[in-house]
Amino acid sequence: MPKPVDEPTRARLIAAARDLFLTRGFAATSTRAIATHADCNLSLIKYYFGSKEGLLREMLRAQYDAIGTEVREQATHSGPPEARLGTVIRSISDRIDDNRDLLRMMIRELSTAGSPVVQEITPMIRQVQNPIIALLEDARERGELGDVEPRFAGVLLAGMLMFYHLAYPVTSILVGPRSPEALATLRDTAVRIFLHGVLNPLPPGKEPPA
Repeated sequence: MPKPVDEPTRARLIAAARDLFLTRGFAATSTRAIATHADCNLSLIKYYFGSKEGLLREMLRAQYDAIGTEVREQATHSGPPEARLGTVIRSISDRIDDNRDLLRMMIRELSTAGSPVVQEITPMIRQVQNPIIALLEDARERGELGDVEPRFAGVLLAGMLMFYHLAYPVTSILVGPRSPEALATLRDTAVRIFLHGVLNPLPPGKEPPA
């Protein structure tokens, strides 16, 4: 028989965990601190999530399930791979911006030896990466993909979209602070670079300058 669930209480625990994981880090956050922040009984963390790791998993799942579903739907639409990839890239860019604080926390944890975030986040990242890889493989079958390996291309795309937010103290100086205009330029430039490269092709018969 399923356990009865008090959804508002469960949601408060997830929200409290997110707040504290972002500010203190996963290892430095105790379940007692989460329960206090959520104004809940400590035993409810074990009841609903099993452990602090289970609470982390549920916190991340809500974000990755949403973007994974969105990317899968966009990647499987009819139409040429180029148009679908452009839509997917813009969508992921928007989602990254919406969750930029969570992204910074995850990267901090992923660089920490022994952090459970690695095990929890890898399957979730795959559900976003796999539709992109499938899209690139579809483009390769159509003869529309350049000489790149789809799995590596998917990883490099993620880095391209995340770096502005991860290195914001520097990137905000280099290209300007976060604004609707800056984010739109970021999205459009990522699409242009990923789909077409940086350099314009030389006209037939023209040699590159020495």
